Formats: sequence, C-alpha cells, structure tokens
Amino acid sequence: MKTKLLTTIVLIIISNLCYAQNKYLDIQLDGVKYDSLYLYGNNVNGNRIKIAAEKINNQWHFSIPDSVYDFLPGFEFAPKSFDYKTMTNNDIKFLYPLGKDTLVTTVWNFENIVHEINAQFIDTLEIKNISFGTTINGVYKSFLGKEVIDRFIVSDPISPDLYLRMQYPYYSYFWEDTTYTEMVNNYASLASKYPNSRYLITNLATQLGKYKTRSDVAKVYNYFSKANKQSSWGKMIEKYLNAKLFENILLPEAKTRKLEPIIRISNKYNLVVFSASWCGPCHRLIPTLKEVYTHLKDKMDITYITIDEEKGVNNWNELMQKEQIPWPSLLAMNNIEGIKNKYYIQGIPHAILVHPGGEMEVVDLYKDKDRLYSIVE
Repeated sequence: MKTKLLTTIVLIIISNLCYAQNKYLDIQLDGVKYDSLYLYGNNVNGNRIKIAAEKINNQWHFSIPDSVYDFLPGFEFAPKSFDYKTMTNNDIKFLYPLGKDTLVTTVWNFENIVHEINAQFIDTLEIKNISFGTTINGVYKSFLGKEVIDRFIVSDPISPDLYLRMQYPYYSYFWEDTTYTEMVNNYASLASKYPNSRYLITNLATQLGKYKTRSDVAKVYNYFSKANKQSSWGKMIEKYLNAKLFENILLPEAKTRKLEPIIRISNKYNLVVFSASWCGPCHRLIPTLKEVYTHLKDKMDITYITIDEEKGVNNWNELMQKEQIPWPSLLAMNNIEGIKNKYYIQGIPHAILVHPGGEMEVVDLYKDKDRLYSIVE
C-alpha cells in the first residue's frame, strides 16, 4: 500500500514576494481548470515549503526566491492543500513519452533562471484506502484516506535535469538486488557523464547517509563540475567528506534526562542507532540488535538515539521497557533537525559504526550484519 508522510514541521507559505534574485517558473496546464496551483517541497532543514502561483492569462506563474531554490532539491505541484475533512490528498503526475516507454514523475526541478512547462491533461485517478501518517504532538498516527491524481503529458522541450530525474529517479539509493559496489560505480559513471547536473548532485547531497563510507561518496562527488562543487549542495557534501571522525556530543538520557555522551568508551567499537517509538521498521530491527548485543557486547557498545519529540518520549520509554532493552538510549528531542543534519540521517532506522579512535561508517543491519561481526571480531 502506498504510504505518504504528512509531517507537522513548519509550513512556510510564500506568495508573490519580491526578492533581488528569483527563479521564475511558468506552467500551462491545458485541458483542465484549477482555482489555484501550489508548489510544494521539503528543504534541507526539514521545513515544508508551499508557494502559491499567480495566474496570468492561461499560465500559472511561480516566483521562487533563490534563498529557497538553493536548498530545495525538488518540488511537486498540487491544485489543493491536503483536505483533512475528507482525508484527501491531491497530486499532479507528469508523463513523458520516450520511444516505447513512458517516463513518469511527480517531482520536478529545473536549472535555468526562467523555465516554462507545457502539459496536456489526460485523466484523473482516484486511489482509496491510502495509508497516510503524521506526527501530532510528538506521537505518530496513521489513518486511511484517498489520493486524487491528475495526470498530464508534458511537452518538449523538457529540462535536461528533469529528463535525468525521470530516467534515474532513485539516484544514490541502494537496492538488495544489485551489489553495493556496482551501484556506487554506476552513480560515479552518471556523475562523470553529467557533471553539471543539479539533480544528480542534490540527490547525492540528500542521500549521504545511504553510502557506507565517505570514500564511496568522494568517488562519486569527484566527477562533478567546479560550479556544482561550489553550489550549496557541493558545500554540503564537502562538509560531510571533511568530517571523518564522529562528533561525540552530550544528549539527555531517556529516563533521567541527565546529559550523557553518545560514546561512553572511546577505545571500543560503538554502534549508534537512530530510532523512534513510531517507526515500524525500527521495531522490526530490535531482535537483530539484541542478537548483535549478545554476541559483541564485550567488544562493542550500542547506543540508541530516539528522534521522538518530547510528547513521544513516554511511548519510547514504554517500548524500551517492553522490549527489555539493555543498552542506553538518548533523546534528540531538543534539536531533532539539528541532530539529523549533524549525522546525515535521511531515514530511520539508521546505524553508524564508530571505530576506536572515532572513524565511522554507515551499517545496514538488514544486509551488513555479517560484515559487522567480521569488523568487530
């Protein structure tokens, strides 16, 4: 079942604002009449961006401030905001015929100061019993709703970067049916072929936590152009590459709220696991973590960091008690987005293996358990 997360992070609404430097987007959608059109996206700080369009003649005109665009990896269009009364989400999906295939995307990006989109309405799809989720007052809740999707055929010419996005929608993601090394090599090859691509470098920058080592990131990053490396995304990647040692900070302990270091014994291996009370995949990882703890506790410590908000901490402590978790857990609640940015957490569960001396690497415990044993033992 398709799942969408409707977060309760800050909503920034920007409409018809004047800035010294803007990106301009004109979109013409033939065959359908809308009363409004919005551009949505999440920036790198986790804030939800919503920009309303102005209708001029038969076109919708967006003015996107550089301060927003520079940190917006991609965006979607919708004619309406989420309707909480009917639990309905509205989306626009774009199709692009390519030979015998049809490329599809809901996420858009462009690289020019001014860009135009022309598309023809095809049909509307309604999908019922979609599972939505949101965090309300620190507690994750799920509910069923409906998705209404308006589909359009996009006309030529399309942005080269949009073409790349449609061709390679999962750039810098990793799948079990392909070896990790093969996928890193494929991503490096694409970067060498399209060194000026904004889409490719933004996907690399926003998926850093999915790469096992910094050297793997560098292997891909080194192929990008000088201009791309000087962008906000390039600077983000360079900051990550330069931070080779784990930053050991103090966080509140989940029960006592007393400040404790993440790494307690620096001459042992430490497995730092980011989790939350509302995260189903995190719960399913607990038996594996218990197994690892039982076999490696003499040589490796485990520390939980929960990204629950304060009102979800009781749920987290109840989970720890129910599962009889023997390792410590710390709270990120005072600076959740800051902690996620500091340790490049794009999703949970997320595990970082910190070596004696502070060097670190990402570990996927669903796939890398045997490698973890070989390293620590």
